[in-house]
Amino acid sequence: SQTAIAIENQDLYAQMNHSQMFLTNIVESISNGILVTDMNGDVTLLNKNATALLGIKSQKVMGKNYKDFLSGAIRKEVEKIHAHIMDKGYVSEAMISHVPYKEVNIAMGITASRLTDRNREVIGVIFIFRDMSASKEIQRLKRLDAMKSEFVSNVSHEIRTPLSIIKSYTEAILNQVEQED
Repeated sequence: SQTAIAIENQDLYAQMNHSQMFLTNIVESISNGILVTDMNGDVTLLNKNATALLGIKSQKVMGKNYKDFLSGAIRKEVEKIHAHIMDKGYVSEAMISHVPYKEVNIAMGITASRLTDRNREVIGVIFIFRDMSASKEIQRLKRLDAMKSEFVSNVSHEIRTPLSIIKSYTEAILNQVEQED
């Protein structure tokens, strides 16, 4: 019976490992940056996209407080959101212009909410960082398309107006002139 229990435990351990690898793959494949902290702000989870978006050079930040490796405007915004979440409890969103690397400016959206356990006890905060540059580019292209449409409409109107006048004068002249002239 002990052998059966050992085999069953081994199967359960293998299933648990498989589930953990599966969840890790899911978190790593998400295109947004994910940063999870405990109640004190110590990092408990960080995906690769978060390191890229935030400009974190090393993945060795697990267990460290986010204040130790974030700086500038992003740190201030994360501090503000973290305090707000801990105080008020509801989801918080912000937009910020972030420069993680030289000459790279990212329009970044930040969403944060409380992280709870099975008993609905707050155990931390989850931050989602989104690169909004593509969205901004789409908005810019839509504005350019609208401007182009307006320009074409104005130009075609302006061309039609003189052509109408020329056509009217030509018809008037033709009506007043004899066939043999």
